[in-house]
Amino acid sequence: LLKKITEFFIFVLAQDEKECCKEDEKLDTGLSTKVHVKEIPNIFRALGFFPSEKEVKDIMSQVSMQDFTTTGEIKVELTLDEFIVLYVNYKRSRPESSLEEITEAFQTLSNDNSALLSWRELDKFLSEADEPMNLQEQKICQDILSINKDGVINSKSFSKAVLQS
Repeated sequence: LLKKITEFFIFVLAQDEKECCKEDEKLDTGLSTKVHVKEIPNIFRALGFFPSEKEVKDIMSQVSMQDFTTTGEIKVELTLDEFIVLYVNYKRSRPESSLEEITEAFQTLSNDNSALLSWRELDKFLSEADEPMNLQEQKICQDILSINKDGVINSKSFSKAVLQS
């Protein structure tokens, strides 16, 4: 996992290398040793951890403001070591979901306790939870999760798609 994290971190550094950096902040590869805070969610997702939009806001706020009380400055960059600590702490704090837990959640959210949700119901719940999806995201989810493309999501097909990722 450490190798994978390091590889994604270096990949993002290479992508960001268009921006200037100090000579003393470069790796042996010639890349900067720090990544911009805005890249944290992208690296998390590349590693298979998909934080909610609320979690992203919380993470970004925490990282940006962590040194503010001592330095008076907002943090805009993160080292590999700082990123690893952040990733491990956030990944560990979120319990993995099981098929049973997902089915129970679907039963709770469905109108008739059937563990089936319409896209309208799902969109409503996501919006209320401050996790709205745009039309493109909805289309992608429908293509991946919908039973017979009828616009209804079954907890088992949802679990299969989510738990395998």
